[in-house]
Amino acid sequence: TVGMPNLAESYVPFVCADLTMISEIQGTGSSSPLVGESVAVQGVVTAVVSLPKKGFYLRDEVADGNPLTSDGIFVESGSADSQLVGRTVCLGSEVAESYGQTQLAADTWEVTNSDYTATVATNIEVLEADNGSFATTLERYEGMLVNLPEDINQLEEGEQNMRVSRSFSFNYDSFRNNMTLAHMRPNMQPNQLNVAGSPESVAAAEQNDDYRLVIESSSSAANGEIPYYPNFGIVPENNYIRIDDSVIGMEGVINYSFGDYSLTVTNELTSDNFVHNLPRTDSPDLDETVAEDHFAIRVASQNLFNYFNSPFGGDQNQFGQSRGAD
Repeated sequence: TVGMPNLAESYVPFVCADLTMISEIQGTGSSSPLVGESVAVQGVVTAVVSLPKKGFYLRDEVADGNPLTSDGIFVESGSADSQLVGRTVCLGSEVAESYGQTQLAADTWEVTNSDYTATVATNIEVLEADNGSFATTLERYEGMLVNLPEDINQLEEGEQNMRVSRSFSFNYDSFRNNMTLAHMRPNMQPNQLNVAGSPESVAAAEQNDDYRLVIESSSSAANGEIPYYPNFGIVPENNYIRIDDSVIGMEGVINYSFGDYSLTVTNELTSDNFVHNLPRTDSPDLDETVAEDHFAIRVASQNLFNYFNSPFGGDQNQFGQSRGAD
């Protein structure tokens, strides 16, 4: 149309005259109420990442105070670099849902404050309004810089925290090295305590999906290297990562894609961040002294793939497979 302005970088200050808060874009539901609308936002950059997507995370300069809305959002971009963290920027974008994640997209923006502004990571906290759904808890923090505290659910006695459910290894779903945590306890195979295909097994699988949080690095790394844990493996007697370890003080930004929430780590971790609930550093003192003409026997065991015991064989098993030894 004749007279329409050129939507280039010089147009950004005009766009920034009518701002929309990030919390308004995120809304209180699982998807944005403003999908498809063009908005102008201004906020502080909290992180720049290349995984799971390239871009940066933006937060409202002043939070709206509503715990049911997220104050952060992901901006897909191939132009951002680490120098952008802490700067205040203004940009225009159309609101989109990408595989369930509310996000923006921009390759140009205006830096409205070049001074560094720190962002304090928000503790993830379970609320009564989440109705027992941990996925609902995580949805409230989508796009935000968060921290994994010692106690996520202060509504219950004791300390409920995130536990290692799959240690750092290659994930064929995302086709890269990462780790999986779960809320309160590791995710157990649904058929371990339930008949295969039973309603209880289905419910256990659904709870596993609800409790899962995938831990990503902000950039790719060589096999066996953890960018956010540079000393991993250097002191092997105390910095291992094992199933059921509690992860405390890990900070990062919350994403959602293909049915899973993930946290892209932004701080540097040490062995202090991994609490060994089942310590493996103590070995027993073995006395191999035997009577004359006798000898000691050492027993070795080996993990056999797909070999497990189960009480759910015979008629209980609707699929008819052998479930291992009685």
